[in-house]
Amino acid sequence: LFALATSVFSAMNERELRQRRTDLESLVQVGTRLDDVIDPVQQARIVLAAVMDRFAFTRGVVIGASNGRAVVLASQEVPDASTAPADADAILHRAWERRTVLPVRSLDADANPTLASLLPRARNLLVAPMVADGRPVGAIVVEHRSRDIRAVERRVLSVLAQFAAIAALNMRNAVLLRHVQDLAERDSLTGVANRYMFQ
Repeated sequence: LFALATSVFSAMNERELRQRRTDLESLVQVGTRLDDVIDPVQQARIVLAAVMDRFAFTRGVVIGASNGRAVVLASQEVPDASTAPADADAILHRAWERRTVLPVRSLDADANPTLASLLPRARNLLVAPMVADGRPVGAIVVEHRSRDIRAVERRVLSVLAQFAAIAALNMRNAVLLRHVQDLAERDSLTGVANRYMFQ
């Protein structure tokens, strides 16, 4: 009985180690791909595709945020995702305040009109905040296949949070780089293109 229990425990540990190694490899691959991309929209697409592939979520969106406004940067399995800026939903504000992945059974359409329209009849959502330099830059919102959102593995929540952190830092860096390029190519007083931009 002891030998059987030991072998079962060993097999479980080996399986968990394999999953963690695969999770880490996914994070490294995404980080490497994001380093080569400057456009935040392309970055959002890369991150969302990796998250959806890794965990087989049913639907997902990446929301970009600035000054309390939110815009859809990427979506999968979400038809007609509007890219018009809107006020950030209450659930996004809560995720940014807590700075942790929030499990949500269903969306209240009055408090979360943007997400409710993007993900109609959504059940068992995970909202991963993207925060860089203490400021919200967006969120990854995915729908889990589980019947009960409380049954989601801690490993999934942890890896989703790590994907969100990587995405937040890369998006912040892309925006800063674009700002520096803009400063280099335009006159600081008038905003008109300078000689460097024309060259």
